[in-house]
Amino acid sequence: MKLSQLNFTELPYVSLADKSKLPRVSGIYFVINQNQEFLYIGRAINLLFRWRDHHRFNQLCDLSINQNINIYWRECSAEENILISAEQYYIKKYKPLLNSTIVPTICKTNFALTLSQLTKNTIIMGLFNRDFGYELVLAYAFPKKYESKKIANLLKQCQNDFIWIKDYIEKTPFWIGDYQGKEFSNKIKIRVTSSSTFGLFWRECNSSSIKTLVLGVPMRILDWRTHFNIPDEPNFLDLSQLDELVNYSKK
Repeated sequence: MKLSQLNFTELPYVSLADKSKLPRVSGIYFVINQNQEFLYIGRAINLLFRWRDHHRFNQLCDLSINQNINIYWRECSAEENILISAEQYYIKKYKPLLNSTIVPTICKTNFALTLSQLTKNTIIMGLFNRDFGYELVLAYAFPKKYESKKIANLLKQCQNDFIWIKDYIEKTPFWIGDYQGKEFSNKIKIRVTSSSTFGLFWRECNSSSIKTLVLGVPMRILDWRTHFNIPDEPNFLDLSQLDELVNYSKK
């Protein structure tokens, strides 16, 4: 098997929801979303058995709320050394998001669920310490003019312990989500600012952002202070602190 010769358009696949249709074959599997981003790569002696109780399944199900996720596979020998070698090769080549992370063990929260609903066309611009507690700032892109109302419609579906208020800076709308959940040690809000995809600002942000896990949810983030040469704001917090702010004890 020549590892470098891989054309995903020719590989068999099933949707994440149809994992029970996977064949009983050995090989390497690739979990890929609709944007052709690699979420996870693994090996299996028997694909069907491997996915009956996969340790990433629940996490991937959360991600599939707003994106289509498929499981592709390439058959290869069931010999352990061949499977391991192929798996390591593809992980190094495609750098899937979840392979380098631990499986989230925190209880699922409505805050994380709302983030998962906002992952598409969203970039996190920072976490800030405010007088009332904390504020997570997101830029949400819309593809055409005058379509910011679609953001409002989306936020109506994100009522999980959130109270949303719309406001304006000049003529640009933004939304503040006041979170009512109890798992954070302090008050926390989400600010969602609309940004047109045809604007220079969004193109620069999108090209300079990286993908990482925030409360177990893959999100795009941007260190705008470095990118735009803006002086450090004393209230700016590292996103890793968001995980630390959560009360992990199950109710």
